[in-house]
Parts: sequence; structure tokens; C-alpha cells
Amino acid sequence: VVTHEHGLPATVVQTPDDRLASPDVPTLLFYGHHDVQPAAQRDGWVDDPFDPVVRHGKVFARGASDDKAGVLSMLEAVRAYHDAGQPLPCRVRMLIEGEEEIGSPSLAGLIDARADDLRSDVALVCDTAMWDYPGQDHPPDVAITLGLRGLAYFDLRLDGPSRDVHSGVYGGAIANPATELARTLGALFDDDRRLTIPGLNDRVDAVDPQEQAAWEALGFDEHAFAQEVGATLAGEAGFTTLERRWSCIACDVHGLWGGYSQPGAKTIIPHSAGAKVSFRLPASVEPTEVERAFRAWLEARDVGGCRWTVTQLGLARPFRMRPDSPWIEPVRQAVVDQTGRPPVLVREGATIPVGPYLQQRLGLDVLFVGFGLNSDHIHSVDEHIDIDRLHLGARTLARLLHEFGQTKASDAKG
Repeated sequence: VVTHEHGLPATVVQTPDDRLASPDVPTLLFYGHHDVQPAAQRDGWVDDPFDPVVRHGKVFARGASDDKAGVLSMLEAVRAYHDAGQPLPCRVRMLIEGEEEIGSPSLAGLIDARADDLRSDVALVCDTAMWDYPGQDHPPDVAITLGLRGLAYFDLRLDGPSRDVHSGVYGGAIANPATELARTLGALFDDDRRLTIPGLNDRVDAVDPQEQAAWEALGFDEHAFAQEVGATLAGEAGFTTLERRWSCIACDVHGLWGGYSQPGAKTIIPHSAGAKVSFRLPASVEPTEVERAFRAWLEARDVGGCRWTVTQLGLARPFRMRPDSPWIEPVRQAVVDQTGRPPVLVREGATIPVGPYLQQRLGLDVLFVGFGLNSDHIHSVDEHIDIDRLHLGARTLARLLHEFGQTKASDAKG
């Protein structure tokens, strides 16, 4: 057990077995996280989120799907070999942390400090979803996620007069921070919903035609995708919904504040206004580049003499894995063995910091293979996981350990 300086535990476990002494037996590094989003029954949970319950074949609890199901599936896979009296087919190391939901601020330092302990041939992360969307006419497919977007998140504050002032006296004569903020946020996009910050769009790489063809073969129903949450499609012109989610920059306003918002009227010009704004970034775009460009763009805006305070709330690098990785084939074999269908190769629009850390700091191919669904209410009330999918995850990972054991580390590196 390794406890790093911030006091939150991270666990590194290596399976000891003299029969695994051969250097050509691969070492798998499994990553998971045990921390979850805050939850309380008053938020709308049917039962106490701290007291797991089983209803209709599902386990309901905080973090049930994200990411306790992934961690439990791997532990059960390892235990299956132990209970059967069989040695593990490959070496297994586990890195389980408790800061993922706040951006893993200590993880990079831990990996650097314990690089020798974590040295492996390939990494596996079970913190992504299966492929299952409206219109699909078969059970969910196991997915290998080859790309995750990065993140750049900011808190904006725009200050104007020294206090709230009467709009009848000052309206039209001084800059209103709320109005100037709205003008600024609206100017982030042109009429085609394309970002107007100079240089950022030029950093986005075109999708490889072979990968593009694989996306088209998924049969994704983009209209049903939007209708499932009561929305209509919108986004940068000239791209499909999957391209917008997986390979384009997305900018979103998460919250707005400023002035009077209670019932009734109060005719003021507020002294300040603010917003939360984030950018999701494809693999070719670095979050530090976005921060520099965004700050420069804001300062260049005419906001009538109002003053910006920009606070960075987090930067995370995007992740992209090569589609020809030799470690994909063992995963494919394991999935076919358990489901009868090969895994689909996808990207995802979300951000998981550990992927770039393991890839860049340890030089590993990182396989994201999860057994959750987007419909599991992840980060929401009544989060749950099907027991059948828990079993599928454990069986598939047990088989995957076998398949990894049949792969020579030297061949994979070659």
C-alpha cells in the first residue's frame, strides 16, 4: 500500500508467483478509482445511496457504475483464479486511487515517484461505457475506447461599477457587466457554431478515413441520441454528431450569474457577472494552448472598461491510442469468447486523466474497456449497475488475463 503525501491512499499490488518469473510473460497494470460524486437521499434517491440495494436485477448505490463496478470486475477476475487454485496467467499490478473525480491532482506525482513499481507492458482501465444507443437492435457491445477528449475549465468574472447602481440613472451610460458578459459569450461562436478564437480550429486534426468508416459502420442514430434527453441536434456545421463528440473542440457554458434573479423586479446594473466555461479537446489540441488563446481572446474583447478575472479550474490532456496496438487482439479474443461479438472501436467525449499519464510517463498502451452504460445514471441520482453486466465484466476480464498470458511481451513490443 502506497500512501502519497496528500494523505489519500493509492494501492499498488503485484501478484507474486515464482511461475511468472519468465521476462516474456507480460505484466498488466490495472487502474481504477474508488472515489465517487457526492450523493444524498434528499437529492432524489429512492434509497440511501450509502446502503447498496438490489432492485430489478440492478445494484443501486453511489458510484455503483462509476467506477466501483470496474474495480470489482477485475478483483473478481483475479479471485476466480485464486479460488480455482490456478496461478494467474500473467503478472497483474493494480493502481487504485481516490482522487479521479477531482481530476487526479496527485496521480502524476505518484506515477513519477513509483515508476519502477508500476513498470508494466500494457495498462487496462475499466472506466468507460459499452456501446449502446437508441435504435440499436442487439444487446450492448463491449467497446475499446481509443480516444478521450481533454479538458480546459475556467471561471470567469467581469467587474464593472463599484456597486449595484440604478439602471434608470446609469443605464445606457456605463457598461453593464452582465450585458458585456452575454455579448462576449455569444461571440465565442459564429453563425455556423464554429469557435471564433483564432488558431484553435487549425489545431484539430482530420479523422483518418479508416477510422471514419468504422464510425459510420456503428449505425449510430444521432436523432434518437438527442431525443432520448428531450433535445434537438445542434453543433458545428459540416460535422456529424459523432465527429462533434469525438474529434472536434466543444465549448460549453455551464453556469451564469450576475445581478438580480429573484421573483419580481429590481432595476439595477449589477457590479459584476460571471460564468463557468469549459472546452473539451481532441487529441491534437493541448489544454495549455487553449488557456493561452482563451485568455488572450478575452483580453482583446471590448467590454466597455469592465475588468476580467479568469480562474483556471482544471486542465487535463486528451488521450489517443494507436488503433494497431498489438494488445487490442487479446481483448478482441476475450470479448468474442464471452459475448460472441467482437468489440467495437470508438472514442469518447469525456475526460479521464489517467490515460495520458500512463501513456506518456510509463510509455504504455492504455486499453479503456468498460462495462457501464450511459443509462446507469452516472454522477446522478439512483446510479446503478446491472448484476448481469458485473458478471460479464468479471468473466471477460478473467478471460482477458488468459489471453494476455498467451501473448509474449517481446512480440508485443516488437
